[in-house]
This record gives sequence, C-alpha cells and structure tokens, in this order.
Amino acid sequence: MLLAAAICSAAPNQLRQRLTFDQGWKFRLCKNHQEVKAVLDSLGVKNVSFDTDGKKTAKTKVTDDTEPEQAQVTAGEVTASAVRGTTSGGGFHSVSVPHDWSSFLPFDPQMGGSAGYLAGGQGVYVKQFQLPASVASKERVAITFDGVYHRATVWLNGNRLGHHMYGYTGFTFDLTPFINKKGDNRLVVHVDREEQSRWYTGSGIYRHVWIEATSATRVKTNGIYVVAKTDGTVVVKTETEGDPEAKVSHTIIAPNGKQVAASASENLKVINPQLWSCNRPAMYRLVTKVRDSRGRLTDEVVTPFGFRDIRFDANTGFWLNGENMKLRGMCLHQDAGSLGVGVPDEVWLRRLKAMKEIGCNSIRCSHNPPSPEFLTICDTLGLLVLDEAFDKWKSGYYEPFYDDNAHKDIADMVLRDRNHPSVIVWSIG
Repeated sequence: MLLAAAICSAAPNQLRQRLTFDQGWKFRLCKNHQEVKAVLDSLGVKNVSFDTDGKKTAKTKVTDDTEPEQAQVTAGEVTASAVRGTTSGGGFHSVSVPHDWSSFLPFDPQMGGSAGYLAGGQGVYVKQFQLPASVASKERVAITFDGVYHRATVWLNGNRLGHHMYGYTGFTFDLTPFINKKGDNRLVVHVDREEQSRWYTGSGIYRHVWIEATSATRVKTNGIYVVAKTDGTVVVKTETEGDPEAKVSHTIIAPNGKQVAASASENLKVINPQLWSCNRPAMYRLVTKVRDSRGRLTDEVVTPFGFRDIRFDANTGFWLNGENMKLRGMCLHQDAGSLGVGVPDEVWLRRLKAMKEIGCNSIRCSHNPPSPEFLTICDTLGLLVLDEAFDKWKSGYYEPFYDDNAHKDIADMVLRDRNHPSVIVWSIG
C-alpha cells in the first residue's frame, strides 16, 4: 500500500511558491523491461513501449579503451542476478531524494572499476501526494527535477508528462493539465540506467525535486539574465509567460540588505558596487516583479548575482577585476565516496570549504553540469568554476544522444547557470 504524502506547505500569500518534494517516495528496482511494464501497469500507467532498436537506445558496454577495468556487460545484464534477494523483485520500499540506488547495491566485479563495481538497471519511483491549499489556489503547478540519471520518463495520474534523456541537466514539467487540486495524486518516474560511463555515475533521482506554484502570468523558468558591470551598470533581460502586456520592474538589494537601485526598465545603476572576488565574494540580489495588464502583481523572483570582470589574455593568463591571478584548481566529479551521487548539500559545503582552505581557488566540474546548490556554494565561498556540458561528443555514453540533444543540453546548462558570478568558463567537453 502506497501511503499518500503531503508536500511541505508554504505561506498562502506568497506570489510564487517553491516547495521541496524530496520526501515520501517509494522505489523499486526491476530486473528488466518486462517487470517495469508490469509495475507501471499496476500504477495506472498503460501502453508503455520501450524502443529496442536504433542508435538512440543503444546500451554502451565499453565506452573508452583507454580506461582500465571498463565494464564488459551492461548494467541490466547483471541486475537480475546480482541484486536478486536484495532490492529487485522485493516490491517498493520508502526512500527520500536525493537517492542513488547503485550505492546501495552489492559490488560486482563484472561492472568494472570505472563504474565503482556497481550496477544500474531499471528503477521505478512513485509518490502519492495532496496539494496544500496554498498551492492548489495557484493557476499553474509545475515540477522540477534538478537531476535524474538518466533516461527519465514521468507520469502524473497515468498521463505521460514527458521524457528527459540527459542525466546531468534539470528539467521541468507542467502538472496543471492533469493535477487533482483536491484529492490524491500519483507521480511515477521510470529511470533507465543501463549505460556504463567511464566513471561512477550513480542511478536514480539523485538531486532535489521541487513543486513550483505560480500565477499564469509569470517569469519564465530561467528567464532572467543579469549583466552586471564593475562600474555599477546593470542590464536585466526578462522573459515572461502569460499576459503579453505584462510589465516588469526591478530592485537591487546590496549584501547588507539595503535597496540600492530600482527601475521599471531593464537598466539600473548601483553606485560604487562591492565587487565579487575570491577573497570577498559580495553577492547582490535582484528582485523582479511582474504585473499583468490590469496592474495586478502576479509574480516575484529573486536572482542572486555579483559585480565582477573577467578576461583571459594569451600572454598573461586570467584576470579578475583587473588583477592577474593563477587558477589553482582541481577536477571534481559529483560523487562523494560511499555516499554515491546522492550528496547532501552540507557535504559539498564542507568539502569546498576544505579545498579553499588548502589554497584551491577554482573547480572544473568533471564532466557535467553540477547541481544548483554546488554553484551557490561556490558563489558564496568565492570559488571560480569551469562549468562543463559533457565528456565526449561522438563516443562514450553520450554518443547516442549527441545529434538530437547536444544543443538543448548546452542551452539548459547556460540558461540555468549564467547568473552565477563563480562561473568563468563554459566547457563543451
């Protein structure tokens, strides 16, 4: 019996509500597609088909012959035997996300050292919930997954919301057409993680999940772009949805909490701004308000940003705010040892603080976009970031996705991360 779980409530008068959706999930690891179909059918998801032909559905075994100890089987080939009697076939059990199911499985030499000797396979998540009154009263309700590894398909109340291929970028689905604002709802997520990479990827809903409730007239997801110059000039580009005659206004809040600029246009000016740097990472906040054509306030969004200037010179290297400096950094994958990739935010804070204390000032996110919380921590600590889209293009785990997905995956990364002052380089792998 899957017990209904209410999502965390919020103040009823907020224009935009963003609520955690991490608790109250059930998870089942399945042996194969046949078991997945049977499980989905029992959850009210009918007529599910899995394409097994073609390049897009290829399951990679060995992704790079330069890597020792690559897996010689796909994750699905060992799931049935390696985890029988543990989690596969044993029904649903309660989990919270971030959740990396591979980190709970027994080690298997067949999977290879690059995969941490841990399998992946096919997983199904389900959550039953009711909307708080403060959310149900909103005109639009959406769900955002910060990261699911990978090939995630999502259904609400038996209706397919969509599919997201890449495991390292977030995605949002509109729940409004299928949500029961009064009564029970059932969200189902199927994760197909049979590809092997040349590093440990983990499996499942391994980053945070959010419910977002807004008015119909609102700022588009990742629709604010702040260009802040060191002379205090600020230009804000805003994309809205809903009322085409909506008006946008902005205010800027300094690190000390005081308002330092306001404008009904996209241009603002801050006098003598504090610059963001590695030693003094001063963070400002842009508050954007949207009013519809009748003058009603319909949305409010807060965007952290910083004033800083960066450039690279072929002869002298990197410059930050007019200061020539060396990048003393390291490459970081997103796992944290025995925690797998379901890493608590507090662990990243501790690790990044320790790195800065030993002299590190920059991080390369190998080989994928990091979590939003990771970049927020880098903003506040004063760490410089090389934000990377993916590893390889036409080989390895990403090869089946490249032609159809590369443009969108890069756009998703840039649109989400472009306001972080810590990001100084975009890497395409």
